[in-house]
Amino acid sequence: MDDLSDEIYQEGYRAFNKGEPESANPYSGIDAEYWSDGWVDAQEDE
Repeated sequence: MDDLSDEIYQEGYRAFNKGEPESANPYSGIDAEYWSDGWVDAQEDE
């Protein structure tokens, strides 16, 4: 994962922790998958 992809992943992770729904994903395509992966990982870590 490159730096940009990691940052998008981290945005998703932080979004879950802020209480945002997964549907708030602002990305499309592969970037949306990185964001969603971060969101889901944060949910699993809770």
